[in-house]
Amino acid sequence: MNKKSKIQAFAIIAASLAALFAACYFILTNNAKEHFLNTTEIISSQIGSLIESNENEKNDAQQSVKEELISRARMLSYVLQSDQGVETDYDKLCSLAMLMEIDEINVFDKDSGKITYSTVKEYVGFSIYSGGQVAFFEPMMNDRTLELCQDVTPNTKEGKLTMYAAVWRSDGEALIQIGITPERLLATLNEKDISKVLDKLPLESSMYFIYDTEQDKIVSATDSTLYGLSNAGTPFDMLGDTETLERTEYGGTNYVYSLRKSGEYVIGVCENAKHLYFDSQISSLILLAFLVAVFVGVYFLVDFLAKREKQKEMKYVAELSDAADRLSNYKRAILSDALISLEVNLNTDELSYGVWKDDNGNDVPLGDILGLDIPCSYDKYINLWHEKFVKRDITEVFSGSTDREYLIDTFNRGESEVTFDYEAKTISGRSTWLRRSICMTQNSAGEVIAYTSVKDIEPLVKQSRREEAYVRSLATEYDSIAVVNIEPDKNDDRIVIHSRLSSGLGDIIDRETAEEENYSRKIKGFSRFVHPDDRQFFIDNTKREQIISSFDEGRTHIVNFRIQRDEESYIYYQMRFIPLSDDDGKLVGMIACLRNIDDEIRKETGIRKELEDAKIAAEAASRAKTSFLFNMSHDIRTPMNAIIGFTDIAEKHIDDKERVSESLSKVKMASNHLLSLINDVLDMSRVESGTVKIEEAPLCVDVARDNLYSILNGSAEAKNITFTSAIDSSVVHHWICADRLRMMRVLTNIISNSVKYTKPGGKIDLVTEELPCDKEVYAK
Repeated sequence: MNKKSKIQAFAIIAASLAALFAACYFILTNNAKEHFLNTTEIISSQIGSLIESNENEKNDAQQSVKEELISRARMLSYVLQSDQGVETDYDKLCSLAMLMEIDEINVFDKDSGKITYSTVKEYVGFSIYSGGQVAFFEPMMNDRTLELCQDVTPNTKEGKLTMYAAVWRSDGEALIQIGITPERLLATLNEKDISKVLDKLPLESSMYFIYDTEQDKIVSATDSTLYGLSNAGTPFDMLGDTETLERTEYGGTNYVYSLRKSGEYVIGVCENAKHLYFDSQISSLILLAFLVAVFVGVYFLVDFLAKREKQKEMKYVAELSDAADRLSNYKRAILSDALISLEVNLNTDELSYGVWKDDNGNDVPLGDILGLDIPCSYDKYINLWHEKFVKRDITEVFSGSTDREYLIDTFNRGESEVTFDYEAKTISGRSTWLRRSICMTQNSAGEVIAYTSVKDIEPLVKQSRREEAYVRSLATEYDSIAVVNIEPDKNDDRIVIHSRLSSGLGDIIDRETAEEENYSRKIKGFSRFVHPDDRQFFIDNTKREQIISSFDEGRTHIVNFRIQRDEESYIYYQMRFIPLSDDDGKLVGMIACLRNIDDEIRKETGIRKELEDAKIAAEAASRAKTSFLFNMSHDIRTPMNAIIGFTDIAEKHIDDKERVSESLSKVKMASNHLLSLINDVLDMSRVESGTVKIEEAPLCVDVARDNLYSILNGSAEAKNITFTSAIDSSVVHHWICADRLRMMRVLTNIISNSVKYTKPGGKIDLVTEELPCDKEVYAK
């Protein structure tokens, strides 16, 4: 491009940019005006709604206070009528006003209309016809059905705002007036005042005002200099009703403004004219700068691209060469460790390369083996290979997976690899298992190129068969078995279940998690069947890391848990993990075995319970023996002391035959009692069981009393205690039916304790009485 052409091109560009700038500025300015009008319309509507809402709330609040005040006046009239002495007692009237939260109470005479009683003494004698604010209630003197309440009114005497309400007493004998200072109402009126409306809105930097057409003044404004001005004192013509932009000057600033009427008010919104169009000017300049940059950039870019065109052509040739090298490397990577390697153009049916390693690892051309000249037809090659080397029982699988049209369709569907296993013969005629992998790509002409690698997987198949045999040997003992491939040195958790046998509960679980072939997800799905109390334990102890850690310590990993059968019952199960290692001893997998151990656990639990019960019974028997012997030591001591005491008496009075005979008689009686106690001790079966067998027999109360006295009197005398025995006249039945031994033991213990805890010189009286009893043939 010569110099003249460049100048002309720049001139055209400059003219175009100037015209575009003017158009953009015009559009942006009009958009700014339109945006301002839309914004002011929304704001004016919000302000109007707020004014209306405030007026309604003020009216509602005032009406509510009026109703409340009239209700208080009625209540007061009832009180004054029921106790007319209150209104004549100034102190009581003031107390009543304070109780009812009333500032003042006035009672007007029904005929004269004068205040006869008041909580404000100086008001007494004032007439309802005096005028002023009290004149509001004059109509009530002619119509006694009226109940009136004033709006908030200045109390000129006391210098405060007050509300008054008046009602007639129900007997018509007096007009009752009350007055209060409505602080809550005044606060509401102050809060809802028109002057504070604009303070409640999140207004921006514009100037806003509200003009009251009835008062002819601005009653609220964001600019304090406008507040209180009349229409004539402002630069705005508020007598009209316009939504268009008007210009004016106020306070040395040019404004554009918009006015909108809302009831008796005019709402004005003013915006600094400079601010309104500033964004449009800035945007237009930015757009102009951008367009200039674009045009200059395009000009230099075109020049630059022209210079680089030849360099690109040379680079493209080099890239083609690099692509060919990368393709060659890709082919070598796929076919490097293959037993058989092929390269085929599927679209042109051309086999361009093919070798087969013999048993010694030497490459043998496929053409020499099959009698073909390579390159040759792929279809012809695959048919010959199939007939000569592939086992007959997998013919259909092999033919379908190697068909040329099938491979092309597979590639077009977005799948670039086909892999399958089959049994075939090697060059030497040895039967083996092979894995054929066909990887497909596309050349520059859009043709599908297939690289086939065939690998010998006989060792893998043998290992799989060993695992399968191991699994089958375990299948008779377990409900569900899964063989899991794991790689301990990897943390990607790719653990895939590739084989399983199952029956019973295993069938249900396998069906529920059939789509989950990843070990971690399979375990997560299985955990839904585990009892809620065991679920977290099951999840924690079936983690891959926990299992491998157990294997590293040389032990199998066992997890016992319960499976929820329904809401109230469960079954005990055990999951056992057995490691699988390759020929080098490296951990390559594990077998997860699931079996029902409910019977074993419940049987073991039963045995434990029986042992626990036996232990509890033995401990109880031991405690019973200890307790019994402890108690019997006290019971035995009493008759033993009697025997020793009476024996001493007999020895001391050996010449007194009557005294000795009496002592021996008492010794015999105490001995019989002692023998009964010893027989009771020797009944060990009763002691161990902790039971008492009551043996009832006829017993004379008098004899029992005498025996007790005889056995224990010696102990009382030894402590210088007076011990008396008597039978009351109330005793009618001298014979009873009772267990003599146990009754004597109880009474002996009671009296021996009396002897033990009575101080020397004291007295013990043993008195037998008979008391009436509600039960027939029983006495107390």
